[in-house]
Amino acid sequence: MIMAGGENDARLVTAARQNRAAFVALYRRYLPRVYRYVYRRVGNQQDAEDVTASVFTEALESLEDYREQGSFAGWLFTIAHHRVADHHRRQRERVSLEEVALALSDPGPGPEAQALRRDRLERVAQALDELTPDRQEALALRFFGQLSNKEVAQVMGRSEAAVKMLVCRAIRQLRRRCREDER
Repeated sequence: MIMAGGENDARLVTAARQNRAAFVALYRRYLPRVYRYVYRRVGNQQDAEDVTASVFTEALESLEDYREQGSFAGWLFTIAHHRVADHHRRQRERVSLEEVALALSDPGPGPEAQALRRDRLERVAQALDELTPDRQEALALRFFGQLSNKEVAQVMGRSEAAVKMLVCRAIRQLRRRCREDER
C-alpha cells in the first residue's frame, strides 16, 4: 500500500515549519514505513528504534532545508538510508527476514504452521542475502519502506528505469532461487 500524499505532505511540511508540534502528523504518517525499512536493514528492534528516532530527529531539525523538488517520502527515506549506512559503518550486522516477519506478525498460527513459515522465510532470507547490495537496497526501500520506484530512485541516486530494472531482476532472481529450493 503506497500512500500518495504529496500535496498533503506539502501542507504538513509548511505547518511544521511554522510550528514544530505540527511535525507530529508527518511522524505518524511515516513512522511505520520508516521503521520497517530501518528494521530490515539494521537487524534488531533496539537498533531499529534508535536509528528510526535519529531519522525523525534529523528530519525535524532539517525541515527548513527540505526543498520540494522530490517527494517528502523520498527526502525522508534518503535520511533513513544515510542513517542506516552510518549504523552499518559502526555495527556491521545484518537482519534476517525471519526476525522482521516475527516482529511484524501476529501470534495466530499454530506451531506446525509457524515451523513451515519459518522454513520458507529462511529460504527467502538466504535468497535475499545472495542478491547484490543494490538489489537488496532497492527491494528494502520498495517493499519494506513502501516507496514508489520514483522515490527509490531519488534515495538511491539512480534513474527510475534503473530502479525498475533492479527490482524486476531481484524479484526474478528470488523466484528462481525459491523454486530451486522447493525441488
